[in-house]
Amino acid sequence: MIDAVMTNAVMIDAATTDGATTDGATIIADRARPGIAGLLPQPARMQRRMAKGGGTSRRTPAMLLLGLLALAGCATMPAPHYAGPAEETVYVIGRGWHTEIGVEAAALDPPLSALAARYPGAQALTFGFGDRAFVLARHKGIGDALGALLPNPGLILVTVLNTSPAAAFGAGHVVALPVTREGFDAIADKIWNSLATDHGHLPAPYGAGPYSGSVFYASRVRYDGFYTCNTWVAGALHAGGLPIDPGGVLFASQVMYQARMAADPAKSP
Repeated sequence: MIDAVMTNAVMIDAATTDGATTDGATIIADRARPGIAGLLPQPARMQRRMAKGGGTSRRTPAMLLLGLLALAGCATMPAPHYAGPAEETVYVIGRGWHTEIGVEAAALDPPLSALAARYPGAQALTFGFGDRAFVLARHKGIGDALGALLPNPGLILVTVLNTSPAAAFGAGHVVALPVTREGFDAIADKIWNSLATDHGHLPAPYGAGPYSGSVFYASRVRYDGFYTCNTWVAGALHAGGLPIDPGGVLFASQVMYQARMAADPAKSP
């Protein structure tokens, strides 16, 4: 699930180039504004809970139920092997219960580079997956969290940065993973194929994101209790040839643990 509570970061206003209105959400004309502190500061208590791997208390019942569902998880096929030097980098970002993938905008090739081109001055983009109904609910409660266990339409949250992910979210919440060019392209393709494109073309945003510098895009992928935001991230990393197993992954801690092991294999048990 996508959490709207974040640390401070330098961001760019995320918007369309044509002021499109989609499903009642108007996105202003695109403009780069370096130096904007666009993310909400976290309360001290939230910072401490995130440091311990916790999240918002209203999601606890759903997370406990997801823990039971995790027992149904199974191992996946080995990650594909891509020969060549690891000349690109992907970033795994931990945000409490939620994880995201970050990429450098300049490294993107078509078709995903079309999205980066909408935001001149972007240094990096981050992508997160979530349940559309839960994400857009104004007052999230236990019913909303439990409803997210059922198959529902998904959303992709795109956050546009004019700094590095580590600078934006804090180095302790970001794992940088070297990846081959072919593996990087496979991850980018996984992200692109998760977007609800219009006959192969990037559609207008679904709506404004929860904070400055963020925007929602509709996803063709459905969210449910067996396929969460963290399953999606793990699957994308796996597709890029990284040693990340998405089998049974539901929680952010599972993704971050595997990412840290991949970044430093010497720490693997």
